[in-house]
Amino acid sequence: MRESEAKELGRTVVDIRHYHEVRDSIGIVIPYAYLKRFYSEIPQGSVHLIAGDRVELNLGVRFLPKKGFEVRSYELAACKCKSKGKKGVFNYGV
Repeated sequence: MRESEAKELGRTVVDIRHYHEVRDSIGIVIPYAYLKRFYSEIPQGSVHLIAGDRVELNLGVRFLPKKGFEVRSYELAACKCKSKGKKGVFNYGV
């Protein structure tokens, strides 16, 4: 998901991959291990989550709603599938 798409949809892009896995992130980078400590830096509202794998994604999706965030879409960086022409980008809970 591009930054312009996220802004149109009113979502904040949150990347929870490890720092060494992130090359060109368009949003806030907070690895899952640091999410409990730094989640307050994320603006409240809808979130587009970028994770490295399914486990990381599930942990993020379980944690963020408990803190008042709404995970509306997600992206798996290691996904080899295609959905609607966007590699690894899926809507969640819509």
